[in-house]
Amino acid sequence: MDALIMKDDIAVRDIQRCIGCGLCISVCPTEALRLELREGALVPPFDRREFREAMVSSLQRAG
Repeated sequence: MDALIMKDDIAVRDIQRCIGCGLCISVCPTEALRLELREGALVPPFDRREFREAMVSSLQRAG
């Protein structure tokens, strides 16, 4: 999804690209990332269909 970019050795989330899938957490070598549910935030995709729909939507927004 390319939702994380590195700035001065710090991972920064691009909120326009993040779909809350948690993939970044599973591959973080230092285990420094975590998901936090926030009021009003979108819930991560439930299954493959929802994930695919979120991915397509994210790609369309990115242009």
